[in-house]
Amino acid sequence: MPTLRFLWAETTHSYARADYLAGLVGTAAPAVAAEYLDEATDDCEDRVRDLAIGAE
Repeated sequence: MPTLRFLWAETTHSYARADYLAGLVGTAAPAVAAEYLDEATDDCEDRVRDLAIGAE
């Protein structure tokens, strides 16, 4: 999970962030994943926003 957190923070390509978010949601504790969901709902990529909304 530390690798996913790092990749999320360092990746500027939103299409890749969707995969990182899916990994965080699938492997992280709900409180940890929630930190990323708030940010993801404002992402410019539809898939990222859809994942965030579906995981809330």
